[in-house]
Formats: sequence, C-alpha cells, structure tokens
Amino acid sequence: MKKAILKDFGKKGEEVVNMNYAAVDRGGAVIKVEVPGEWKNLKAEDNIGKTDEAVPDFIKNILIPMNALKGDDLPVSAFLGREDGTFPAGTSAFEKRGIAVNVPEWQPDECIQCNQCSYVCPHACIRPFLFNEKKLQECHLTVN
Repeated sequence: MKKAILKDFGKKGEEVVNMNYAAVDRGGAVIKVEVPGEWKNLKAEDNIGKTDEAVPDFIKNILIPMNALKGDDLPVSAFLGREDGTFPAGTSAFEKRGIAVNVPEWQPDECIQCNQCSYVCPHACIRPFLFNEKKLQECHLTVN
C-alpha cells in the first residue's frame, strides 16, 4: 500500500506522502460503537410539517398528480409561468415517494469505516455519525 502511495502521490511532495502513510497506519485503529437498540424504533418526522392548506399550489396542482403518475392528465395551463420546466426551490420536501425497490443495507462484518457507503447511497438511507468522547457519553453509548 505504501509503495502505491509513493507512486501515486510522490510528485505532490513528502508531506502529502507522509500524511497518506499516517492514514494507512491509522487504518486499523477503529473502535466499535454500540448503538442503543431503541434507535431502530425511532420514528421519522413528517418532512412536510405543514397542513394541507399550507401546501403550495405547485405541489397540489402539479407535483402530487405527477407523483401519482397522472402527469399526462394535467392541462397545459397548469404550467403557465413554468414553461421552462423549472421547479420551485424546496419541492423535494414534498416528494418523498418511496420509490426504492432495493434499499442499501450496512454490512458491519465487511465495513472498514470509510463512509463510502453513505456517499454512494442513492436514497440517503445509510448515514454516518461522528462522535467525540463527550457526545458518546451524552448519548449513553459504549465503545468496545
């Protein structure tokens, strides 16, 4: 691994190479954080957080029918002022459609704690948490 680091980063200077060496040396120094079992029963908060009266007209008249696969039934007049196809900012909060056929799952026995799974997860199902010692104590978590 260190030979590859020297080959790939050698042109960037000794400091960069040494930082990468240090990262490799720390690679095995991971700690296991026990997550309380009750966390799996946490309920997601309503993303909309508004009453039906407070839902914008764009959401009621365009987005909801489109998500119900009834976009072909919308009249052209529904898009007046939106001929360029733009959506107003903040519409994704109303567009939680549950379209995933497969949801990614964290594989703890294969995990090297690189956080790449959370980066590539298309549905933001895998979310990493960064804890310091104080936060671990506040959350009553144990470290093995």
